[in-house]
Amino acid sequence: FTKEIFDAFLAGRTAIHNQGTVTEISAHRQVAAEGMEKVIAATIVHYINDTLSDMSNIGTADENKKNHNKHWAEMKAYTMALQYNPLGLIMAADLDQLHTLMGNAPAYDAPGTAEYDATVANMNAAKDIMLIVYSFSDANMANW
Repeated sequence: FTKEIFDAFLAGRTAIHNQGTVTEISAHRQVAAEGMEKVIAATIVHYINDTLSDMSNIGTADENKKNHNKHWAEMKAYTMALQYNPLGLIMAADLDQLHTLMGNAPAYDAPGTAEYDATVANMNAAKDIMLIVYSFSDANMANW
């Protein structure tokens, strides 16, 4: 995303210097803003993946509540940050759905329980929203 954002800023700055039209300058602004939003969205996917990994260790010797809390909180906070981009790609209804799926606190249900399975399904549904809105690749969705 760095190159996409940098190129948009550079092109926008060049358009300003050359006294380009508001429409031309705004187009570069939009590309830069969307690139920044994609950075935040990719970070959300990363923390969803971390949260799912943490959850899979609940009740085992590898359980780490501190990391689970941290990863869940970062996932939630970055999701909240998306609402502050007036040029954003994501719609308010999608943001509302993401917050509903993520819940209000980390879940500590043991793997194999219905509650655990429901939380995992919700996290995967949140990833699906990110996949659709941002057109991320399946490989990135799995590995971020």
